[in-house]
Amino acid sequence: MRYAVIENNTVTNIIEASGPNVLPGVTLIEALPTTIIGDVLVLGKLPPPTPKPQPDPAVVLAESKAEALTRIDAAAEAERAKYLTPGAGQAMVYQQKQAEAHAWQANPNGTYPHLTAEIGITGATLEEVAQTVLAMEAGWTQVSSAIEATRLAAKAVVRTCTTPAEVEQTVTGITWPQIKESTHA
Repeated sequence: MRYAVIENNTVTNIIEASGPNVLPGVTLIEALPTTIIGDVLVLGKLPPPTPKPQPDPAVVLAESKAEALTRIDAAAEAERAKYLTPGAGQAMVYQQKQAEAHAWQANPNGTYPHLTAEIGITGATLEEVAQTVLAMEAGWTQVSSAIEATRLAAKAVVRTCTTPAEVEQTVTGITWPQIKESTHA
């Protein structure tokens, strides 16, 4: 059994012993699981366990919200990735194709190197390629705006939550838009 060695009303050691009277001239008191060296006797008894301080609920809620906002952004990015070809360079190529397709609408007789590179692949003519790129852009706009609306709505709800449980329920309850066709090539 664990015993506290008491000297001058203070715990000076904690030992294992078969009983409180095994060491002549030494005062032993049965130790509590929380007894530590340095504890001082109060009215001849060891102090009761000190309760752990509870975290400030406002801080817990603020931390829960901050983490949820980050999780929502990450989830939205994962949803977007379902429809995108990865890579910053590829994104720049798509932006250039879109710019060329819009320029082609204004002037079909211009020079459009990215669109021209796709003739025979994406479409048989420059016009078909430009129309395909514009259709893909419109499809992506539909997808990305639906994901963005969901992301922003979820974040707005999180900001109004009053408990960490509400925050978690909001994040886990997000229903992302389901678009059937991919818009990347």
